[in-house]
Amino acid sequence: MDALLIATFAVAACIIAVTLKDWQPNIAILISAAAGVMLTVYIVLGFVPYISSITAMTGIPDGSIYMTTLLKAVGICAVAGTASDVCRDAGQNALASRVDIGGRICVVIVSLPLFSKLLEEATGIING
Repeated sequence: MDALLIATFAVAACIIAVTLKDWQPNIAILISAAAGVMLTVYIVLGFVPYISSITAMTGIPDGSIYMTTLLKAVGICAVAGTASDVCRDAGQNALASRVDIGGRICVVIVSLPLFSKLLEEATGIING
């Protein structure tokens, strides 16, 4: 993943969107939204090859509940954050807040099996 490429693309899209905002506000919002989505996809796809390195460093297998939950939570955060930012750019702050809340609730729901497993482990330790 190239930080310079990400920054250059974002600044270029921003300049185009700001320039078009006075003449074609609808197109400016679409350019901003499309650039945000493309950057999110690029960043997430750039992160995927490092998953095996992360699992090797932590000693947690790829298919474990811990790694699965972590990756799902990261994906939900990326999608919800991008959607929320697009809504804010379009001036829909209330909608953006609902997307943020929905993303947080989805992370909690995805984490429920992990919480259950941790509670089971704690109960096992307490009961001896």
